[in-house]
Amino acid sequence: MNDDGSTPRPSELASVIAQLREQASTLPAPERDVALEHVQALEEHASAETMNLVRMKSHLKGLEVFAPLVPYVASVLNSLSNVGA
Repeated sequence: MNDDGSTPRPSELASVIAQLREQASTLPAPERDVALEHVQALEEHASAETMNLVRMKSHLKGLEVFAPLVPYVASVLNSLSNVGA
């Protein structure tokens, strides 16, 4: 739930994934390429009619190895839990 008690909209999830993408793009290559592949997969799952939470969490786990991305991964996980995942 949001601070105001409302349920998060998928656009909010898209927003935190976009922040994750932005941060991932600042990593040095080849780490950047690996991270961006995971982010791309997250975006696809998030925009699907039904989100595959197991796969999304798997991609997030793959991103946790990049220290600069950990806070953004946490934000996505938080957003997923707010959506009811």
